[in-house]
Amino acid sequence: MTVVGSTTFKNGPTVDDVPLETMSVGTGKVPVWFVRWDVLRPALADNVLTMSELIGLRPTTGTGTSFTERLRPTAGPSGPTEGADFGLTLIEAQGTIDECWV
Repeated sequence: MTVVGSTTFKNGPTVDDVPLETMSVGTGKVPVWFVRWDVLRPALADNVLTMSELIGLRPTTGTGTSFTERLRPTAGPSGPTEGADFGLTLIEAQGTIDECWV
């Protein structure tokens, strides 16, 4: 993984089932490969995708330059709450694509 982060618990990791929040931040540039779903799906049919197969799918490549992820597994409208029935996932990423599909 090319991220660092932290996790916050209400009572502690050995006490709480899930954390209140987990934050991850990218540590630098990473290669990113994009493959159209209609091309990728058949390649995943056997539940195995090798680098050779992926290269054969002719992916569009790019570089991820920044990444931030905030997870709140039990988030309510005002923030973390006990008994909430939904979570919150916020992802912000930036980068460049070497070429784009038409």
